[in-house]
Amino acid sequence: MAAVLVDVSNQVMHFPCTTSSAGSRPSHQAVSRPGFCGRIGGTETISVQIPSNNDNTYAITVCLRGPELARAKRQVQAVFDSVSFDSS
Repeated sequence: MAAVLVDVSNQVMHFPCTTSSAGSRPSHQAVSRPGFCGRIGGTETISVQIPSNNDNTYAITVCLRGPELARAKRQVQAVFDSVSFDSS
């Protein structure tokens, strides 16, 4: 089974990225191997930034390690797709 660590913050990150979506909002996503997560034994880092309606940006960093990475990445994408935002 893969190991997964998720960090959510409001700190803007600067990284080369592709356009994606999270919670039906446009977002910016980057995948690096090992990236930042290599510092803690991760083999892959997924970084996502999601702008909100109130001038904030949500930053999500996911560290993955272990076998079954493809399955873990699908599960992480399902979490990104299920993100919802309060309308206030």
